[in-house]
Amino acid sequence: KNHSFPAGKQRFLAEPLATIRMQKLNIITMSLLILMSCNDSSIYQLQNSDLLNKSFLLVNLNSDTIQIEFTDNCVKTYNWNFRTYEPWEVQTKNDSSILFFDGKYFELAKKTEDGFEFKNLRNDSDYFVLHEVSERLIKIEEINGKWIENKYLHWLSAENLPPPPCHMEGLDTFYIPSFEFQPDTCISTKFCNKKSEPFRINEHFGIIEFGGFCTTRNQWRIKQISSDTMVVDVRYVEESTVKYIENEKLIKLLPTTPKLH
Repeated sequence: KNHSFPAGKQRFLAEPLATIRMQKLNIITMSLLILMSCNDSSIYQLQNSDLLNKSFLLVNLNSDTIQIEFTDNCVKTYNWNFRTYEPWEVQTKNDSSILFFDGKYFELAKKTEDGFEFKNLRNDSDYFVLHEVSERLIKIEEINGKWIENKYLHWLSAENLPPPPCHMEGLDTFYIPSFEFQPDTCISTKFCNKKSEPFRINEHFGIIEFGGFCTTRNQWRIKQISSDTMVVDVRYVEESTVKYIENEKLIKLLPTTPKLH
């Protein structure tokens, strides 16, 4: 209530005891709610399972957004370069959750609705937010099977098959360039060469990586995929030089497609 007092005079109001008790109760209730709200974020104990094998959008203090995934051995970035973070670890110290990440120690500042907010233990201005990505752009089942680059599709006819660009004694097999994706292995063929290597796919970001996952040198970024067509951007290393191919179109060989020679 608002009260008007004569100028120059001081007045004390004697409020009823019940009103005072109600005010005290309200103050205590509000204090408890504030404490509970603060404790919810401060006492949350971060576990490895909160991050392991999950994909996140990392937003740093410069508002840069980076696609990352926490794996058993490392944190992998998908920002189309070759940087691989050092191994990560979750620690607990004085009831605080600490994440060792990118060679620094970050404290869990807040658990958000879709992720976590961390701050650098030595520099409060250095922080980042992780937003978990749950939606999948593709499913691994969609890439299973054999694919051939569209530019070689006409070679499926024996009449159009060019002379082998290489010659190896005792080898009379000519491989039309193709990629066959099995559950965890990709068999690639090209002219007189055939090799098998592990691959890993991030279904959330549509990325395929070949070779050792934390040291991979070849990547595909899937831009479009259907039951019989896939369009990808390719990044690879040749003679220590990073090279790129954009909008590479591949055709899936269906049961009715002529066999490769």
